Amino acid sequence: MQSEILIKTLLAFVIALATAIAVTPVIKKLAPVIGAVDIPKDERRMHDKPMPLCGGIAIFLGFSVSSFIFADLSSEFWGIWLGALFIIIIGILDDIFSLNAYIKLAGQIVGAAIPTIFGLNIEYINIFGNQIHLGVIGIPLTIIWIVALTNAFNLIDGLDGLSCGVSSVCSVAFFSVGIISQNSSLMLISAVLFGSTLGFLPYNFNPAKIFMGDTGAMFLGYIFASAAVLGVYQTPTNISMAVPFIICGLPIFDTSFAFVRRIISGKSPFSADRGHLHHKLIDRGLTQKQTVLFLYTVSILLSIFAIIICLSQPLARIIITAAVIIAMILLLILAGKRQEKSE
Repeated sequence: MQSEILIKTLLAFVIALATAIAVTPVIKKLAPVIGAVDIPKDERRMHDKPMPLCGGIAIFLGFSVSSFIFADLSSEFWGIWLGALFIIIIGILDDIFSLNAYIKLAGQIVGAAIPTIFGLNIEYINIFGNQIHLGVIGIPLTIIWIVALTNAFNLIDGLDGLSCGVSSVCSVAFFSVGIISQNSSLMLISAVLFGSTLGFLPYNFNPAKIFMGDTGAMFLGYIFASAAVLGVYQTPTNISMAVPFIICGLPIFDTSFAFVRRIISGKSPFSADRGHLHHKLIDRGLTQKQTVLFLYTVSILLSIFAIIICLSQPLARIIITAAVIIAMILLLILAGKRQEKSE
């Protein structure tokens, strides 16, 4: 039975990959026609020429085509997919018209609420080894979680291939968690996401030919949040509730830091600035490719940490945590040496 599931997820990955590869060039030509173009007009933007947006449509289509072929079309699946469709529509409108931040937030809340109507809610949390059933409290927590992660992936989408590549890493991590927890639904959705993002990445990696835009970045955050609920927070499990936080740690940390930084500065938490982690690394002398590869490495380390947490005993977790922290410190030191050499 396990082999049948693995074959199914492999086929789902291939279909999603092929769809994203095939559709992306079409979206690239269509984007300027509908006015979805990112024009570099401030110092936050790292590109120097207009770039087509809405590449996230290709990721969404890769996800949708493969899911409709291979997924169990349950009530929860329809809730996730309909919510994703709503998020995609909001993203397209934002890529074309640059929606007001609060209008976009309202749209994200509606999109996050849709799967809860179909039964996808955070039902359990694990506190010090004790499983606590949340009941109706799980519904607002689910909406908050989905909206938060939707914005987190959107805000790290500042360099060619960054959000897409980090999403590919997170997909593999969630797939691994699905294997460990024997959750076939999480395995399938992760495989489909990996195929969709990997198919888009060649067009998006530096030098990018197309951006995923808010269309893609918000969709990816939304799907990962939904996958976390489906795989960890909806049923009693021995897997730590911290695992999804660790897997998505890079966008969560960067977004949390950005919000705190802006609030302390007396600005709206949704106001754009040039203070994200990828901006800091660029300012330290790294190139775009070096910065993106550095952050891929951080995401991979966090994902490895999360996966091993699912398997390890407490002492091993402490040792692994220390090893990951040391590895990240070494990476930061290397980044600093790069700046010294450039100077």
